[in-house]
Amino acid sequence: MSNENDDLKNQLNKTVSKVKAYETKDEGMTMQVKQLSEELEASKGNAEKLNEKLKSVEEEKEELESEMKK
Repeated sequence: MSNENDDLKNQLNKTVSKVKAYETKDEGMTMQVKQLSEELEASKGNAEKLNEKLKSVEEEKEELESEMKK
């Protein structure tokens, strides 16, 4: 009986250790997802600014081309 209890305790300890390891891994992955989400939002903002600059430059180019044709 004592041997069975020891085996059960060992199994339980191993399972608890695995659960803790999975929880730690999950926390790490959650942090990575949060960081990637923040980077994505920053990239979207940068892309929006670049698109605005591109549009402005294209408009200036059209104006210059129009003036050159005159």
